[in-house]
Amino acid sequence: MRSQQSKRVWRAIALGGALLFGGQWEVSAALPCVSLIVDVYGQVSLAEKSSARAEQRWPASLFQCVTARSVMWFEAGAGATLYFPASGVAYETRGPGQYQVATDQLLALGDAARPRLRPMADEFKKLRLDRADLTPGGIRMRTRSEDDNLPKAVAPRGIVIFEGPLRFTWRTGTTSAPHRLRIARRDLSTLYESSVQGEAFELPDSVVLTPGESLLWQIDGAGAAGTLVSDRVEFIIATPAARALARQLDQTLQQPAPAQDRLREVLLRQVMEQDK
Repeated sequence: MRSQQSKRVWRAIALGGALLFGGQWEVSAALPCVSLIVDVYGQVSLAEKSSARAEQRWPASLFQCVTARSVMWFEAGAGATLYFPASGVAYETRGPGQYQVATDQLLALGDAARPRLRPMADEFKKLRLDRADLTPGGIRMRTRSEDDNLPKAVAPRGIVIFEGPLRFTWRTGTTSAPHRLRIARRDLSTLYESSVQGEAFELPDSVVLTPGESLLWQIDGAGAAGTLVSDRVEFIIATPAARALARQLDQTLQQPAPAQDRLREVLLRQVMEQDK
């Protein structure tokens, strides 16, 4: 049984070039990625070959690296956008249909509709698909089901580009005072904690956050059965290099599509990694 499970795991790595372990995508170094899934909805799956049975396919996920020659299945109403840094373009497609991933394009198989070609900003060609962590802040891979009773952390979320006082906002749900805001490092050690009022709080100037460091924050409040706590939300203060690139991208992308916003986030993260 263990041998069969191991084979299934390694097959999944071969298909998508990445698996989710502990909240991050672990990319196989032996199988280079050629494309990144930057939008996906509905039922989309991957396999090694077009003849694969349903049980031999694996679900496609947002920000998954995909290797060349992988085959993708789209159920009716499902869709995805794949970005290819080698050619600097993205392909949008919608099911039903079957497609094969080439080194620089997405090919329709059989009677599937041809994917739509979407040129992207040249800056996105700098994306490195060999990175082990392709999950940008602000996009939660796993979440608790939405509960209107719980407090909800709203902002900041993801990469913080603007300069100036950092403002935290949230919704209290059905909780009542006292509320506490907590900022923590990735190891969950507390960096800052304070009692807060209302649904907004401006971080004091005396609290200095390191640009490029991934941080988490959450809000809690009193509920009928005890303290209720929001999900942790990741945010990162942009480094000067990331901030400069963001301004450049924002001038190029006047009205960016969701896929472009996600590519922007990943690219900025990679720039900040290089700054370390």
